[in-house]
Amino acid sequence: MRKRRDGIKRVLFLFLIAVCAACGTIRCASLGFAPRIEPVSCRLAGNGEFIDVRVRFQGKEPFDPDQPGIFLVEEGTGEKFYRMQLQRIGKVDIGSRPGEKTVHSIIFKNRDGLLKPGARVTLVIGKDRKKRLLLEE
Repeated sequence: MRKRRDGIKRVLFLFLIAVCAACGTIRCASLGFAPRIEPVSCRLAGNGEFIDVRVRFQGKEPFDPDQPGIFLVEEGTGEKFYRMQLQRIGKVDIGSRPGEKTVHSIIFKNRDGLLKPGARVTLVIGKDRKKRLLLEE
């Protein structure tokens, strides 16, 4: 009888999560069902000296470009490539069409030209990761 009660509780819990996710009460990304990072492009820039990664984010939480823990990891060697800290020149207008999500651009330094086109990298932003991004030219 106790096993049956535990099974019923488990089914009700899963049903509750499904209903909350469908209503928007619980973000699917927080449950691990969908990634928060949606890559747009990952390519070399500036004669191979930089890596330009453009991404969109799922959910209502805004992207904080100044947060620590933003880097790329080459999947073959585990080498880390850190975000460029650029001096602010002035206000930059991020263009987006009404109804579309904003595309954010993050620039990383390609130390000594280690990353080449065709390499696979993992983008790490805080606790979120997007694996197996293909580096384009």
